[in-house]
Amino acid sequence: MRAQRQRPYACTMARRVDRLAENLPSWRARAGASTVEGLLFARLAFLQGATAEDLAQCTCDDHVTALLARLGARFHADLGAGSAGTRTLMGVVEEMRALEDVTADSVARVHQRDLERLNRRRAQGSVYTPQPLIDVLLDAACVDGESVLDPACGTGAFLVRLVARASRPLDALERLSAWDTDERAVHWARLLTLMTLASRLKDGRHAALPDISGHIRVADTLLDCAEETFGLVLGNPPYVDSETMTQADPSNRAEIAMRYSVARGNWDLFCVFIERAVQLCRPGGRVALVVPNTLLSAGYARSVRKLLAAKTQVKMVWDCSRSGLFDASVYPVAFVATCGAVHGPTVVRAFPDGPVTTETWPTDGSAWACGAGALVRDWSRFPTLAQVADVRGAATVAEAYLLKPLLQEMDHSEHLKFVNSGTIAQGQLLWGNRRCRYLGRSLLRPVVSPDALRTLFPRRWEQARQPKIMVSGMSRALTCALDPDGAFLAGKSSSVVTST
Repeated sequence: MRAQRQRPYACTMARRVDRLAENLPSWRARAGASTVEGLLFARLAFLQGATAEDLAQCTCDDHVTALLARLGARFHADLGAGSAGTRTLMGVVEEMRALEDVTADSVARVHQRDLERLNRRRAQGSVYTPQPLIDVLLDAACVDGESVLDPACGTGAFLVRLVARASRPLDALERLSAWDTDERAVHWARLLTLMTLASRLKDGRHAALPDISGHIRVADTLLDCAEETFGLVLGNPPYVDSETMTQADPSNRAEIAMRYSVARGNWDLFCVFIERAVQLCRPGGRVALVVPNTLLSAGYARSVRKLLAAKTQVKMVWDCSRSGLFDASVYPVAFVATCGAVHGPTVVRAFPDGPVTTETWPTDGSAWACGAGALVRDWSRFPTLAQVADVRGAATVAEAYLLKPLLQEMDHSEHLKFVNSGTIAQGQLLWGNRRCRYLGRSLLRPVVSPDALRTLFPRRWEQARQPKIMVSGMSRALTCALDPDGAFLAGKSSSVVTST
């Protein structure tokens, strides 16, 4: 990232946005509760020629409205929804000199903050993509001159970098398509892309910017029947697990499952986005995506790995789990695959500049090992875990919801103690020492009556009463603990290993 320069305003972008919102009443009203949209409109107006001299001539609200209409006509946007006032606009233009940090990165972070406030971020699966990772993907994908699709564009981080890096930005924009179901995110993506284009054009203060509403639009990539194919399909699709989808929109999950072959078991939304990306990519084209690292090993992603091995060659994989660029709960990988190519070796690298290995992964959907070393690469000499033990998921999504009312808070020796990924640590179980968070509940000593469990889930009761190893499913490294006496019941997102 570039070094921070001294700015006349030292406050953070978010605080500056909030302060400007107080001075942008008409734009804020037009955009609902959005403070960023008004700011971006103003920034784009500034790039298109709004100067202090222009504003000095605005002696009344009618003059201000006329100026906004003239500027808005240059880039197909309505800036004049009501009276903004001369003082407001002059203040905005002065602020523009300190707003070089209004970028795709900053807008994406504010958008995620808005989604969290509306309790929509988890349901939408929105994950911010850092610029350094976007640039690495674009370098590897060799996109100059290709038609490009971002199937889940969000606020436009990939689009901004495509236009910013293009040798001929107007031509790049003509070849660009971007879709998303979030209408507000699409609007921001258009504005950020126009801002980037305006800053690239030498005559940006005099020429009209293109209407890009047909290129960046509201659409459902998974359910809309697009027939066009592209030379490059790239982006960071949403990460939404089966539990969240089932709870938020079960009919949508069912409809998606009917259309995609990889939608089997407890599939995550990113799985079907990978299949759709391969469908939308022409033979010889490339797919470049950022997805959770569960792609490499999760059971529900087995069909996705099999599809990629059958229909593409995965050329490069970047392990971003230790990069520090993502939130602590997100462990992504990025990959570039060539569609229609023969399956072959894959170069694996720890992002950004870690060690490099070359892996030849199985084609049957088995787990893909990243940088496993010679011992693991020769693992055919050893028996698999399935040959010496029984490995099962602790609970299905449906069982998880039925189990919720059975949980009680007590210390009862005859009851089964309940643990999940948050209370399974390295070599120890944290029952009674760390609160267990489960489907909106928080319990320190959660237990389940063995009689109730045996009645509702006899197979899970038998599993719980055995000596076993319980493995956390939500951790950066392998995290497991032994239950030698069969005294614990493991929850969803964890696995149970028992003797055969």
